[in-house]
Amino acid sequence: MIFKTFTAKNLFANSRTKISALGILALLSFTACDDKEDENLIDTVSVSASTINYDYLVPAGTATINGDAETAGDNEFVVDAKGGTVIALEAGDYPDLNIKNIHGNSGNPVTIINYGGKVNIGTNAYSTVVKIIDSSNFRFTGSGSGDNYGIAVDGSNASRGEHAVEVYGVSTDFEIDHIEVFKSTHSGIVIKSDPKTFNPEVWRENFEMKNVSVHDNYVHDVGGEGLYIGYTGDGIPVEGGVAMPHLIAGLKVYNNRVENTLWDGIQVNRAYRDVEVYNNTITNYGTEKNPNQNSGMDIGYETVGKFYNNHIKTGDGIGIQVKGDGDVALFNNLIENPGYDGIYVNDFNADEGRTGYQIVNNTVVNTGHFGIRLVNFKSTLGNEDTRDWVANNIVAKVVGEGLGDRDYIHLANNEDAAMLTNSNNLTYETVDQAGFSSGYRLSDGAEAIDAGLDVAHLGIRTDLDGNPRPQGNGYDVGAFESGYEGENPPTDPGDGDINPDIPLTKVSDNECGRMDGSMEDMIWANEVDGATAYEFKVESSETGYSETLIKSGRFMKLKDFAGAQENVVYQISVRAIIGDERGGYGEVCEFQVGGEESNDPKEDPNLDPSLPTTQVSNNECGRMDGSMEDMIWADAADGVDSYEFIITDEANDFTATVKTTSRFVKLKNFQGAQTDVVYNIQVRTVKGDMHSNYGDTCEFQATK
Repeated sequence: MIFKTFTAKNLFANSRTKISALGILALLSFTACDDKEDENLIDTVSVSASTINYDYLVPAGTATINGDAETAGDNEFVVDAKGGTVIALEAGDYPDLNIKNIHGNSGNPVTIINYGGKVNIGTNAYSTVVKIIDSSNFRFTGSGSGDNYGIAVDGSNASRGEHAVEVYGVSTDFEIDHIEVFKSTHSGIVIKSDPKTFNPEVWRENFEMKNVSVHDNYVHDVGGEGLYIGYTGDGIPVEGGVAMPHLIAGLKVYNNRVENTLWDGIQVNRAYRDVEVYNNTITNYGTEKNPNQNSGMDIGYETVGKFYNNHIKTGDGIGIQVKGDGDVALFNNLIENPGYDGIYVNDFNADEGRTGYQIVNNTVVNTGHFGIRLVNFKSTLGNEDTRDWVANNIVAKVVGEGLGDRDYIHLANNEDAAMLTNSNNLTYETVDQAGFSSGYRLSDGAEAIDAGLDVAHLGIRTDLDGNPRPQGNGYDVGAFESGYEGENPPTDPGDGDINPDIPLTKVSDNECGRMDGSMEDMIWANEVDGATAYEFKVESSETGYSETLIKSGRFMKLKDFAGAQENVVYQISVRAIIGDERGGYGEVCEFQVGGEESNDPKEDPNLDPSLPTTQVSNNECGRMDGSMEDMIWADAADGVDSYEFIITDEANDFTATVKTTSRFVKLKNFQGAQTDVVYNIQVRTVKGDMHSNYGDTCEFQATK
């Protein structure tokens, strides 16, 4: 272990921040640890300050961190951030904090982390305390000290109160974890960009937010929603039509504590793909008693996904409310003391023939209205994809409307009029009759034991405690499975058992055993018929490193794995995934990055000629009087995920690329781009790991 003494010069290299003489004296006496073997410890909650290897140390009191030197003001802390950059926030007080124009790489984010103790933000804020704007591939984390929440965001001192934390603009691909948020005038953590007439870059046609992870945070005593993710409102009228709010693809919200919210505990909207919300605890929600904003969990418009293993207790309104378009699974949730329905699902906003809802293995106790209510008008008789499941639920003690059994399970349509399985639910007039033990688990001899429907085909293989289902002679009813005495398995409901019928695979012989590879090399798996994805495992017996990554394509690059390094021999194995089932890992092979040459095949394996081509629009093509801030638009292409722009200056042997989910780019986004240079610009479409050919070339020059 090498201890390094930092001076003000190397702490603030490439920074335009001005610091006082007193601050310099303090920094001159600061020491930190530089231990290459501990670089990956930044990913754990128990990281101590001495193990963080940072690129920038931001002094307490800083108000703005900017990754764009060209637009930064004199008092802003400027960083030249790239994939893997670590920005350490010095322990202490901050008036507020704006973070903008920070961009890492996919699988290798920029990390913004507390250092040396707790960071307190909000001593003198104006409106929203922490704003993160126009940033991508970053992690904002309070895991840099022994505190569970090493960053505290206090909204009580804001002169014009708003939210505690807000992420907006064209921000995408980010993680927020281990922070405490409290006493904001409005919401705790807000993640969305509202469509306005002046910000076409965030309209749905131009932008999609992706890969958002919010976990292990403590949000309490806030004046709006605890977590507010996705825009609630409708589109706005603009010239030529309506600008719709952006969608969200790839959302995980887990292990959060949300307490004492005036409005909803957790609200999610416009999240249309790869959504999981789990292991959250929501307590005392909807305290303002606003009938439109008083749910424990509000699953809003255009939202689909899995919502499981959540504990929701005591609030003014509905425990879990679903207004999505179908394809919502609610399972293993414990809902106690909701002021209105325990679970309320309606398909008013869905299309006819929408995908079915699953309300399975939940425990609902002591409701202020119905137990479980399903308004199911838009399934299609005879179409199994639209079947709704209301099964294996316990409902104990409801107020109801004097409707008998329909107070417990209230369905708009029964099996004669809708595609519906309503089966194996247990209802009780009192909580005591249900046979609960502590925490609403099942006591010995409870009626719910082994009384459930087999729902393995729905992917429900664990319970709220993470114990495997089923035990004994069948599935138990309710959120908990009794009878398990072993160690808890992972709670991923899609993992399940290994299917021995899925053939084993391995890294191809071209890459296996290479000791002179590069971080950019494509490491291919041998193909398995019918595989929908491949899961790669990268380990090092030398450093203890171990990470897995699921890829929709048949290859990965070592650079995709956060923390992977050069000159380390890695053991790589891979297994095939077919639907929700995984095969076993195949033969292990070794690979080391030791050189710069790539072994990619001469034919581009990621080229898909069937993808639509595009080009820079005629409005920008050929301009010789542009600016670094001009939006350079690509013509729209249907059915693609993103656009990859490339600029070249052959005279100076210069090339740079930018991939974006938006349909535009600015010249300033290309690292190294300059004014008064004529660049050739092309663009291609990207879907998953594949891309189209580049379209026609056009010229563009910025003069300012």
